[in-house]
Amino acid sequence: LAIDLGDTYFYIDSLDRAKAMYREALRYYEGSGDLRAIVEQQYKLGQCHLTGGEYEPARREILKGLAQLVDGTVTDYGNVNPASVKDVDLFGQGLANAGFVDFTEGRERKDVRGLLNALQLVQKSVDVLDARKGSVLTGTQTESEAVKNVNAYRLLVDVASALFGATRDERYFGLAFDMSEKSRAASFVSEVGSQLITKLHDPKVKELAEATSRLIEEGKNQPEALTLDLTSLGQGTRGIGTKGGGSRDGDEKTRSQYEKIVTRLSAENNKAAQLVTVNTLTLSSVRSLLLENEVLINYYVSIDKLYAFGVSTSGVIMKTIHWTPEDVSGKVEAYRAAVHDLQKNDYAVLGQELYDSLIAPLGAFIEGKRLIAIPSGRLNSLPFAGLQNKGEFLAERYETSVLPNASTLQFVRKEKKLPGAPSVFALGNPDNPRVSRLPGAEKEVGQVKSIYPRSLIHFGEQATETIA
Repeated sequence: LAIDLGDTYFYIDSLDRAKAMYREALRYYEGSGDLRAIVEQQYKLGQCHLTGGEYEPARREILKGLAQLVDGTVTDYGNVNPASVKDVDLFGQGLANAGFVDFTEGRERKDVRGLLNALQLVQKSVDVLDARKGSVLTGTQTESEAVKNVNAYRLLVDVASALFGATRDERYFGLAFDMSEKSRAASFVSEVGSQLITKLHDPKVKELAEATSRLIEEGKNQPEALTLDLTSLGQGTRGIGTKGGGSRDGDEKTRSQYEKIVTRLSAENNKAAQLVTVNTLTLSSVRSLLLENEVLINYYVSIDKLYAFGVSTSGVIMKTIHWTPEDVSGKVEAYRAAVHDLQKNDYAVLGQELYDSLIAPLGAFIEGKRLIAIPSGRLNSLPFAGLQNKGEFLAERYETSVLPNASTLQFVRKEKKLPGAPSVFALGNPDNPRVSRLPGAEKEVGQVKSIYPRSLIHFGEQATETIA
């Protein structure tokens, strides 16, 4: 009851009452042996102090929680061997929490030393959590969620981006870029890969499919996993959420078995392992795949802002767009709705606004180049080619393509030229009672026919599998 009251007080910005309830809960759990509950309350106390801008008390409470997880006195938790801690997942989250305090303070005070301290802690957190292969199935938050319970990858993107902005050192740009790719991959594993692996009929991965199903099921049966909560509500920043967090004792055997199977399949180069592991290209590898006339724009929706990481063979650029994830969703949805009513001028106004924010800041860096856009979050639903500047569509000025992530560039590098007058086979809204109709699909297919007259198109009941 004390914990629930504390959570309620916290979310209505009654921080003193929240702290009193968390301390009451700590008194109850003292001597109980429930390590996780004790550490969680320490983290929550730190969260209350951080929300109130009290950095030292916030840091002190989080360090008290971390101290519960190790034996002896520790002065530098960034150098602790994870194998020696009592709860690896809780330790990894604690490192991220402590790093978030340093990051918030360092960013506010423009203190590079504080940002570097944050980098060390959050990087260690990522390393610790990365080693737990199974946790990506049960703990990673989908990237499309409304920035509540954000993972450590996303926090590392913010820290590295802040350091690049302060120092212009490309090492930090590379780290931010690489972590944005890892975050996307982790979201895919959490959201899609774990579902696909259970549907594969390859006998070599049957054992993995069974272990994956067990791990996911055991994760569902436990309380909500401990996560970061960086949502802005009321008094400034929401630091580090720790609501929930179940014991990992029950699934350790399954997790160990799962990790051994993934390691073995990876060694055998079995592609199924790619569905449940986070393997991405680094910035240097991506740049090596780009052509001289190309610019890759990696958009990444973070905690309270949107980054545009521009990459070419000759340089890099980073622009920050001060849109929250909710802002991004609202603007994309408004534009998508507007393009279905071309009698009004709303689509042009909104398209210009999106162009001014997403494309124009890159200026001379993209001039005369072929653009490769990598969306993030709700930007995945944005038709980039339809953005416009002074009545000119983006596709009219730039050859533009969109990829789900930068790592897929390695699979599309073989240039294939279309014939001069290609024929296209296109279907618009096939008749399917199980799904809703896609607005604008039939109009889009009709436009294909007007551009490529030799095309074969079908709509509705005519768009059948037999025709295909």
